[in-house]
Amino acid sequence: MIDRVAAGERTGIADDGRLTAAVSPADRERRVLADLVRDGTLGPENAATARGLADWAQPGGGTGRGTGLGSASEALLARREEGR
Repeated sequence: MIDRVAAGERTGIADDGRLTAAVSPADRERRVLADLVRDGTLGPENAATARGLADWAQPGGGTGRGTGLGSASEALLARREEGR
C-alpha cells in the first residue's frame, strides 16, 4: 500500500465496512521541506515558516540537494564571483 500511495494513489481504510481513514501522498511542499532539512540545506527552525520551496533550485541548475553549494551565503558568493 505504501508504494501505491507514494506513487500518487489515495486509498481508504475501512473498519467493519465503514471508511475510518484515508491515506494520501504527502503534500509536495512538505516533502521538499523535509528533504531540505534532512540534508542540512534548511534549518528545522526555519522549516515551519518556509513557503514556496517546492520548485526551488540553487543557482547553477541544481535541485537544492547534492549541488555542492552548502548554504545561501556560498550561493551568493558564487553569483558575485560570476559577476551577477
